[in-house]
Amino acid sequence: MAVETARAAIEDSGLRVADVDGFTTGALLPTAGADSAIDGMSIVTATWLAQALGVNSRFASGFQGYGQIPGSVSLAVGAIASGTADVVLLHRALHNPKRRRYHGNPMTHAPGAAQWMAPQGYWGPLSMIALPYNEYLQRYGATRESMGEAVVEARRNGAAIPWSYWHDRPLSIEEYLEVPTISDPVCMFESDIPVDGVAAFVLTSAERAKDLPHRPVFVRGIAQDHPTQHRLPQHWPLDDIMTVGQQTSKRPWESSGLTLSDVDVPQL
Repeated sequence: MAVETARAAIEDSGLRVADVDGFTTGALLPTAGADSAIDGMSIVTATWLAQALGVNSRFASGFQGYGQIPGSVSLAVGAIASGTADVVLLHRALHNPKRRRYHGNPMTHAPGAAQWMAPQGYWGPLSMIALPYNEYLQRYGATRESMGEAVVEARRNGAAIPWSYWHDRPLSIEEYLEVPTISDPVCMFESDIPVDGVAAFVLTSAERAKDLPHRPVFVRGIAQDHPTQHRLPQHWPLDDIMTVGQQTSKRPWESSGLTLSDVDVPQL
């Protein structure tokens, strides 16, 4: 699927596979369960895809950290701007097996920092998200009903898209409130599902893009940050998230020369 999608993206851009000399991705497997990250099976790294396409690439790199696709964009932009590569294929490919409970904990012993979390049931992304979620509800007086509107709106949008997994399956706030919580206050409808999927993008310089068939999308600014405080692996306090978010939100304007009034679509 990754190879087919990559070839389709390259063809759509008006280029050939032979024109691609750079590859980048974020190959993190998001499940916290027992599934292994096996290259070419559950994940696809940049070097694997380059070899599968028969390309001896000048640049192949994977982003390590949170924000797999945005981080990969920054690697691709850096490679093109520095002259390391002329055309970079950016992809994200995942296969999450469904044979076990997604994010289930198969541990029989808990070494290191996990000893303070796993035996008490604090495990995986849902618990990680639930902790600052509770902080938010308590600090700002929000309710599950008010927070649920975001989930209902997302499903409404998905239900309207013909190729969406949720096509013609909108969600009501009543349905949202009726399902049991998984990691309080996170419920089933706020949880992700195992997916098989690939996304691929072709990036090149603005100068070269002028000669290609489609109107290009320009990258005008990139910013990422991470808290400097040492935390346990699954502990994200609300203050850390908000402080770094405020810092990060200022930086794209500085690098892009744009202002908030230039934004047509905020995606938060």
